[in-house]
Amino acid sequence: MGGVIVNRMIVGGLAAFALGLLASTAAEAETLRIALHGAAGIEAFQSTAAAIEKNLGVTVEIVEYPAPDKDYMTKLLTELAAGNGPDLFSIPSAAGVADMVAAGYLAPVGKELEAWDGYKDFVSVAKDLAKSPDGETYVMPSMVGIQQIYFRRDVLEKAGISTDQPKTWAELLDRAKEIKAKTGAYGLLFPAGTSWGGGAFDEGFQHLIIGSKTPQIVTADGKFDLTGEGVRDFFQFY
Repeated sequence: MGGVIVNRMIVGGLAAFALGLLASTAAEAETLRIALHGAAGIEAFQSTAAAIEKNLGVTVEIVEYPAPDKDYMTKLLTELAAGNGPDLFSIPSAAGVADMVAAGYLAPVGKELEAWDGYKDFVSVAKDLAKSPDGETYVMPSMVGIQQIYFRRDVLEKAGISTDQPKTWAELLDRAKEIKAKTGAYGLLFPAGTSWGGGAFDEGFQHLIIGSKTPQIVTADGKFDLTGEGVRDFFQFY
């Protein structure tokens, strides 16, 4: 989740998706302050920042924030409360949206989103999940999540383990088990436990369950069904 604030109004979203959405409000601001963390993320955003400046005629100021989620949120909430928070930012977990809305840091932007051409390409479930209990939309839904897996080719080849790209989640998990059996080391790590907060779901469970035999864990009446084969396989893998 993320947000763009212009004159105290939050417009949710990633800047790459938000160029058209911001056009109606950016004219009121000469500078957009964007909170980012990590050298790689800041470097990757440079082209998007240039596109924003070219298309909207504003100056983009990138403000570097601390990387750990806890430190990031502490600084963000402190600055928002003081009235000098960044204009564009992300939050580690959607669970924080309700509290930020209650505190008055976010404003409803459903009408602006619906008027944006790009919004028609969002799937219905993403739009529904972005709505708060009061029926308003305060953030732009995220459509794609990407996780990267890095490995030591030399270590695997030395142990006689294939380095070919796995074609399915099952192949990936089998490869991880083979690594453990042949090297004694864990070859595939996923976030888990309360210390990871929302990452235990966002960066672990959801990626494994979606590749399982039973990826659908919510029934038609909106209740969780955790008795499927995929959930069982997930926890057996853990």
